[in-house]
Amino acid sequence: MHNKRIFYTVVLLLFLALLFQSSIFLQEILREFTGSLIGFEEFNPRPAMILFVLFASLSVLAGPFSSFPLVPPAVLIWGLPMTLVLLYLGWLMGNCIAYFIGRFFGRFLVDKIVGEAKVGNWINSLKAKLTFFYLLLFRIATPSETGYAFGVIHYDFAKYLIISMLAELPFVLLMVYAGEAFTRSSTYALISLVWIWAIIIFLALYFFRKASKR
Repeated sequence: MHNKRIFYTVVLLLFLALLFQSSIFLQEILREFTGSLIGFEEFNPRPAMILFVLFASLSVLAGPFSSFPLVPPAVLIWGLPMTLVLLYLGWLMGNCIAYFIGRFFGRFLVDKIVGEAKVGNWINSLKAKLTFFYLLLFRIATPSETGYAFGVIHYDFAKYLIISMLAELPFVLLMVYAGEAFTRSSTYALISLVWIWAIIIFLALYFFRKASKR
């Protein structure tokens, strides 16, 4: 991810946050959506949790931000701690799915899912150095879909899981607290969390590039 891409992503997220906070129409849609989910959860508590985890795991394969629409309602239904646990579990499951798709179905299928050029760049970056810290920086600085590449190169699964757990933890915390900020209509908190997310990505990318040149 290039610096310009980080910048444009942050600007887009800030714009969407401000748009939502200033739009009564969008807030009303969220209230109706939340009300529907709460009604479903009241009669189906366990299936609701399972579905949330499944959607969270699938969202990893499509990009982590696709999880966010489910987070504010989840915070209202289950509270911060349980939402954090469920989202973290779902993301880790998604990481494992991506890894095993790459490992057992190989480069051909992964190229079809993600794109040949992107996968090629990921694999070249991974093979440059296979040290734990280097791969952790790579995993933080890049999307969760890079799990496909770890599987393609047959990187040790236990080590990959530890790397994923460490890499996902700060982002799951930010995602859940951002969802909670949405429920409180706290624009300042939401913007602050977006900036923290951007800083983490930027620092990881900076140190990753520095390590790759050694």
